[in-house]
Amino acid sequence: MDSFTQVVLGAAIGEAVLGKKVGNKAILWGAIAGTIPDLDVFIIPFFKDVDALYIHRGFSHSLLFSFLFAPVLGFIITKIYKKKRQATFKQWTTLAFLSLVTHPILDFFTIYGTPFFLPFSNYRVAFCSVNVIDFFYTVPFLITVLMVIFSRKKLKLRRIANFIGLTLSTLYLMFTLINKFYIDSFFVDELKKQNLHFTKIKTTPLPGTNFLWQCVAKTDSGFYIGLHSIIKDKPKVDFNFIPQNKFLIKDIDNNSNIQRLIKFTDGFYVLKEKSDTIIFSDLKFGRTGFNKTSNFIFSFYILKNQNNIQIKRHMYMPKSKMFFVKNLFNRTF
Repeated sequence: MDSFTQVVLGAAIGEAVLGKKVGNKAILWGAIAGTIPDLDVFIIPFFKDVDALYIHRGFSHSLLFSFLFAPVLGFIITKIYKKKRQATFKQWTTLAFLSLVTHPILDFFTIYGTPFFLPFSNYRVAFCSVNVIDFFYTVPFLITVLMVIFSRKKLKLRRIANFIGLTLSTLYLMFTLINKFYIDSFFVDELKKQNLHFTKIKTTPLPGTNFLWQCVAKTDSGFYIGLHSIIKDKPKVDFNFIPQNKFLIKDIDNNSNIQRLIKFTDGFYVLKEKSDTIIFSDLKFGRTGFNKTSNFIFSFYILKNQNNIQIKRHMYMPKSKMFFVKNLFNRTF
């Protein structure tokens, strides 16, 4: 999820662990711990673009990292408040651990993939049931956290508000899993009704809500892509076909970095040629717009110079964010 949402979650976890004892200090340190795993973005510029794919949401999002860093953070907090000791080292460490570990657990629900079991396994957990930006998750949660912040430490309403926030946000995540199960079945049925043959599909919600979904259905030569709003659309989905064009990299597909790109996309990628550059686009993250010619957001430029292969990440963004948000709202509702 986005870093702001992780701050909100961390704050709520901090309050649940130590709010009654230390008040808003628990919210502060929970929020700080909740955003620490995402600080890997500051070291990404020092790595090549393909390596950066795996550095982001890498070891900092593992269970082992939470175990190792929690006592460090607990020690630092204990030292800061040594003159006015309201909680023990063990209590601060517990707060730090729970705020740290719930960060990657929340990321499980997104599509990027979270290597929670590093360094013992490279498997990336991805439920693909929530977009990284989901207002229906974040906004109600934020409201309850703000209620807590502006309530007195001993007030019962404070703990009730925090409990409601944690409960509603958790129930919403459960809803997204159920919704994804329904969406997967819906798209499979639609593909079969239209006699569109496929080998596997990947469904993901678009930004903002859990009500507008993209389906990418893989075939031997390309992909069928369709959108469906569970609120607005009629049952029939308008799928459009995009060729994969794998032949464009047939002479370099054994390159280790190309293989890592393919692995990251889980095979859901398309290629197109532009001058002396091959554009490698990951289909999972959607497009900059809602027409069939819109660019795919998550792309890489592959340049072949004799025996040298250069790969540069390129993020296509909507020309007007306000226009995109307006279209997104209209397409969803």
